[in-house]
Amino acid sequence: MTKPIVLIAEELSPATIEALGTEMARQWSIADQVRTDLTRATAGIAQTRQEILERLAVHSERNAIARDAMIREVNAAITQMEQSLLAQAEDFQTQKQQFDAAAERDRATRRVMLHEATQAFTVQVEGLRQILDGLRVDSATVEAGLPSGAVTSSSDVSTGSTDAGEKAESDRVEEPSTAARDKEAVLE
Repeated sequence: MTKPIVLIAEELSPATIEALGTEMARQWSIADQVRTDLTRATAGIAQTRQEILERLAVHSERNAIARDAMIREVNAAITQMEQSLLAQAEDFQTQKQQFDAAAERDRATRRVMLHEATQAFTVQVEGLRQILDGLRVDSATVEAGLPSGAVTSSSDVSTGSTDAGEKAESDRVEEPSTAARDKEAVLE
């Protein structure tokens, strides 16, 4: 059981009480020093905390500024690339239109040249047929012994007609057997 303090103090000798007082004073002094150290440490921690917060704010602001600058640079680069690609696409479209127009002009030129060549060929064939008919008529005239100009087509030779007047009139209406047809028939 616990004894009251008064009884404990009566049982203690003055030397023990004095030693206890000295010890308490020493403990009190140590507690005051610890309290002072803790106060200083708390103040130092608070100051360090404040410095860290200030540094974080500065770094955060710098990071935000750097991030914003980087974002602006990236956006500018992307915009420049988009503009470049659009310009290239427009150039390619213009070149394609120019190539298409040149190809169409080339096709039109070739069609005109082919048409002209076909017409020239048709005229040459017609001329050759007329020459051939003329040679056949002359050949038939020589073989039949008729006077020159009496036979006007190869059909006169095949019938063996000697009456040049009647036959010449009817042959002028008929077309020679090798005479050229109309141009559309030759082209087909």
